[in-house]
This record gives sequence, structure tokens and C-alpha cells, in this order.
Amino acid sequence: MDWPDAATVFTDEQGNAIATRQWEAWREGIEDVEIARMLQSAVKKGWLRPGDMPAAKRWLAEIPTKVIDENQKTGGRAVQEARSQALAILDRAWDTRWKPEMLTFSAPAHAKGDDVQP
Repeated sequence: MDWPDAATVFTDEQGNAIATRQWEAWREGIEDVEIARMLQSAVKKGWLRPGDMPAAKRWLAEIPTKVIDENQKTGGRAVQEARSQALAILDRAWDTRWKPEMLTFSAPAHAKGDDVQP
């Protein structure tokens, strides 16, 4: 399918970007991937509370597919609920075990291949 304007940025006379629904959806999608990657990293490195570990692993295993399957039917609520669940788990880890290295994000394997330090 050819979508030539899927990532188009519209600008005003001064060259400032104009927010559009498509642009906001693109931005939110990037944020959702970062949230999932942070949760995945927290699980891998053992930064979560013991009680949150099963929920985080379940979230990583089930939620992406569930959101894809249900988001249209729920009017966007599925993605909002999934985002809230992941952020709640990360917030509890942040509150109790914050470490500067929690801000380390992994670049996609096809992009870098190694961890990217901020």
C-alpha cells in the first residue's frame, strides 16, 4: 500500500511544525515503543519490585498483540490502558530503586546493535 503522506510534517509560514492527528499518532507510537523497551530492560535487569515482575512479563508477552487486536474495537482505550499499566509498573520501580542507568535505552538491533547511552 502506498501512503506518500504518512509521515508528512506540515509547517506554518515561520517553518514551525503544525501538529496533526497523523503526527500525534506517530509520536505516540514512538513513545509506546520506548515504554515497552524500558519495561523490557527493567525486567531483564531485575529493577522491578518482586510483585511486579510477573505482571511485567505478562504485559510484555500479551499486551502488544491484545492492543493490536482490540484497539479499534475499544475506540483507543486498549492502548491507553496498556500504556497506563506499563507506566504504573515502571513508576513503582522508579520510586523504590531508581538508578541513573535506568535511563539507558537499547537501540533496535537493526539500527545500532549495541546499547545507546544518553
